[in-house]
Amino acid sequence: RNNKVVASLSDKILLVSTPDIPTLMTTHKLWVMLRSKHFAKQQLNSNVNAELVLNKVTRAYYELRNYEVEELMDIRIAAVVPFDRRVLRAVALRIELKGGRAFNAILKLARSLSESSNIHTKKWLKGLSTVNPEKEKPHFKHKTKKFLFFRF
Repeated sequence: RNNKVVASLSDKILLVSTPDIPTLMTTHKLWVMLRSKHFAKQQLNSNVNAELVLNKVTRAYYELRNYEVEELMDIRIAAVVPFDRRVLRAVALRIELKGGRAFNAILKLARSLSESSNIHTKKWLKGLSTVNPEKEKPHFKHKTKKFLFFRF
């Protein structure tokens, strides 16, 4: 029920999935539900659109390639975030993550989202670049769009 309320308030939906078949099939079921005419009419804004973020991509033999995912899901891939052990370490130790392929992919995604929704990128990214819980969360005084993330 909460997903329906959040979905009705969203301007964009980002589906986040790893590129393995079981996770993509679950994500595909959700995507089919979101696209269904009944759900779309009842729950989503008329101007909402959705994109897919592939997370923890290693390019292993069991992972689907980007073109295969787009073909299977019938959705545009917004970003590909490669697997990076430093992200796990930074989250576990609650330290700031500086640099790396995953970090750069997330920043690129944040920039594209902020440009598409008229958010000042510098202010938005300032809050994104740190995972230090002692620091106060940034407060934004400018208009922001709402995003909905589904993660599996």
